[in-house]
Amino acid sequence: MLLLKSDIVKLNDDELVAIAMLHNKQELDEKSMATWFAGEYNSEMICVTNGEKGALLYSAGKFYEHPGFKVNAVDTV
Repeated sequence: MLLLKSDIVKLNDDELVAIAMLHNKQELDEKSMATWFAGEYNSEMICVTNGEKGALLYSAGKFYEHPGFKVNAVDTV
């Protein structure tokens, strides 16, 4: 699995929950899931995007959060 070879992982909140569900960890809150994920997959940095609610970054045991910016999206692809 490529996740085991990745030092930095970016995923969205739904993807984080889906992976947590595979390991019966879906009852955890987002920060606990990110911490678990980093340990389980030996990742140095985890970025979880939350759409219009911004993003969460986990690195070296610390969390960094940003609420995001208001934008007029024309095409998200």
